Amino acid sequence: MKPFRFASLVERQFFYEHDFNLTGPQEWLIHRFKKTAFAVQLGEDTKIVKPEYADRISEIIIFKPKSMNDLKQRLQKYLPEDVYYDRNLYADFPKCEACRRAFKNCFRCRYWLGQEIVFDIDPENIPCPNCGTLEDRMRKGQRLLFCNYCMKLSFEEGDKLYHELREKYLFKNIKVVYSGRGLHLYILDKETLKMKKIEREKLAWEIKNEGYHIDYWVTTGSSRLIRLPWSLHGYVSRIVLPISPEEILNFDPTTDQRCMPSFL
Repeated sequence: MKPFRFASLVERQFFYEHDFNLTGPQEWLIHRFKKTAFAVQLGEDTKIVKPEYADRISEIIIFKPKSMNDLKQRLQKYLPEDVYYDRNLYADFPKCEACRRAFKNCFRCRYWLGQEIVFDIDPENIPCPNCGTLEDRMRKGQRLLFCNYCMKLSFEEGDKLYHELREKYLFKNIKVVYSGRGLHLYILDKETLKMKKIEREKLAWEIKNEGYHIDYWVTTGSSRLIRLPWSLHGYVSRIVLPISPEEILNFDPTTDQRCMPSFL
């Protein structure tokens, strides 16, 4: 059983030089890479960052790589704590990057081509007898505190939500990703890409009102960044891993070798 812990800079470097396989991200983004931006967070939660970026420790750096190899080189340059991609699809990213609205109200812009809908379930948002509520965690200064029990609760909730999204909401193309702590459920039905902001908000409120502990801002699109599958979650030293829906309830990231970087 491998414990969750911070990844050091040396370990991040080893991962992005030797473990990071571009095949997975390339297949995940195959239909959208040219319209996709990426982002890294250097070390806000772990406080581990390359010395030359010490003054940018909490900064989110957004960029548009020319190729997948260019993406890999940038990750080797930054050695980030977190790697994300932008769920928005852009017709002309340079114009969007220069926009005074700073990626706000993109849904009404002619350069916006759509956005993937994601439900984000993290264990720290679920009340736990060991870790307390999110408010308890915040008071302790341990916003990301979680244990195996509340992680298991997040998987159980994710499994239940997956089936509800299929059976009640009739979504057909749903992908499941182990995020490093909890689960991301992607709705990839083509017609959902163009859903308006008000439709996303209505859907998010319905799901929350049923008792699910989802991140409202992710589902509504207000928070557009999502962890890149097959990247390293530097806070817990786990690989962000797509899994099958049938695996959710029995998935154990403390023992499953698929989500273990080789430095463990």
